[in-house]
Amino acid sequence: MRVWLDALTPKQLLFSEYIMRRGAGAHTFLFTSRRYREVEELARIRDLKPVYVGKFGGGELASKLDASLERAALLSGIVQEFGPDISVSFCSPEAARVSFGLTVPHIAFCNSPHAEAACRLSIPLCARLLIPRHIPRSAVSVYGLDPSRITQYGALDEAAIIKNPPVPWDPQAAGIRPGRPTILLRTYETQASYVHRATDIGAIISALAEHFPRHNIVVSGRYPHQIRDLRNSHNTRCVVLEGTVDGGALLGRCDLFVGSGGTMTTEAVLRGIRTISYQAVPTLGESYLVDQGAMRRARTPSDIVGEAEHLLGIDATVFQKRAARMLAKMEDPYDILEEQMAGV
Repeated sequence: MRVWLDALTPKQLLFSEYIMRRGAGAHTFLFTSRRYREVEELARIRDLKPVYVGKFGGGELASKLDASLERAALLSGIVQEFGPDISVSFCSPEAARVSFGLTVPHIAFCNSPHAEAACRLSIPLCARLLIPRHIPRSAVSVYGLDPSRITQYGALDEAAIIKNPPVPWDPQAAGIRPGRPTILLRTYETQASYVHRATDIGAIISALAEHFPRHNIVVSGRYPHQIRDLRNSHNTRCVVLEGTVDGGALLGRCDLFVGSGGTMTTEAVLRGIRTISYQAVPTLGESYLVDQGAMRRARTPSDIVGEAEHLLGIDATVFQKRAARMLAKMEDPYDILEEQMAGV
């Protein structure tokens, strides 16, 4: 089968890598993405070679609109030349629109119904929609898709991502001191359309650095200006990573992860790492993991420090065994995708 796969974010890139590895030999893939710093750097690190079509629109609504319209127009010719039997995305508005216009059945994964803009533009055009079981059908059918076209699977998407082989990385070259425990902080997507509440990342960094002076405090940023600002204001108190680092390699070096509640937060949980969410954006996935007791939620710097101290006092094997139990119960999302592709 000829499959067009469109990935817009680092998480989608990693999920696509897993799909292509599983589907190698059975399918021929057209793999597309867009110009976006983290995606491009991660693709280079992992030796992935998507066809870059268009670019990320940034934080302004008009620029997002212009970038999306331009990208859809550019994709049309490329996709027609490839001639796919089916298309797969993660609620890519451009993939959904181009597929619909060219009568190509479109299957999408969705674990983020809170991303209203992307969902409204893509879900109504899907032939099939695949969602994790902790997300109710009603959370996505509200966007205009018949519930009969929605399939739930018993897994978190990150269960597929962590099956990708890690990429070697030298933490000392980044300034991380050996022999010290490491706390990793991931910033949130300030330019995402669904972010409506600001989180003071600088205050969290300062609190962690002050309370844990004998730990490596490592910050993984998202945007060039964000990284630059953090390096200027906090570089003496923590290590602000300058470039993109493979998430698996980075998490493999940390003892505690503090994240916004998104992909890397879930990945940390499934890798058996002590995890705190500062919940920059309320999501069903974040709430599910908190309710399961798989991670802690803390929003203020003082609460984050308190939870960090508590979690670091618990043996790491407790979290590793919990993650192993969770993964053992999960389905493989790729198997569900294959079933749906065969039935479209």
